[in-house]
Amino acid sequence: MSMHRYRVVIGFDPEKECYVARAPELESCSVEGETAEAALAALDEEVTAQVQNIRDAGGQVPTPLVEEDFSGEVTLKISKSMHRELAWLARLEELPEEQIAGELLTAALSHRLSQRPRRSRPNAQGGERGERGQNRGRGRGRRDGGQRGRYHQIMDDRANFIEYVRGLEQGGGRHGPRKRR
Repeated sequence: MSMHRYRVVIGFDPEKECYVARAPELESCSVEGETAEAALAALDEEVTAQVQNIRDAGGQVPTPLVEEDFSGEVTLKISKSMHRELAWLARLEELPEEQIAGELLTAALSHRLSQRPRRSRPNAQGGERGERGQNRGRGRGRRDGGQRGRYHQIMDDRANFIEYVRGLEQGGGRHGPRKRR
């Protein structure tokens, strides 16, 4: 077994009728197997071989994301109009812009990850196989009040973001305006 801690994505490819396992943190690190377990075993060998090849070539082996120290701070540029709408939403909800932005990013990331093409077969327990073969059952309740789809639309373009903010003003969504007491 490899001592590397790279994340693994595994899914079933119906066209090829095989499982495909890959380690996205390593460039072009993908293998196929007849079973999920065979694909994971082959991927483990491929990761070990790629890491050794990088070292032999005098290159820098990518640090697995789980071993990196993240500050929790992200600097990004957005349009002036989006910044204005973000500021409006923050004032409307009486929260800091950073908190609103963090909530929107969290929801958008969650939605985007949930919308990735699911090409894996259900495993014996009825769930899907996720990273490193862990079972990801489907029966979890939604925390977003069923609004997950709207968050992705918000982040797509300015018009949808403004539409979402207007919906909040009218009391829609989980993060709608607060009622004053």
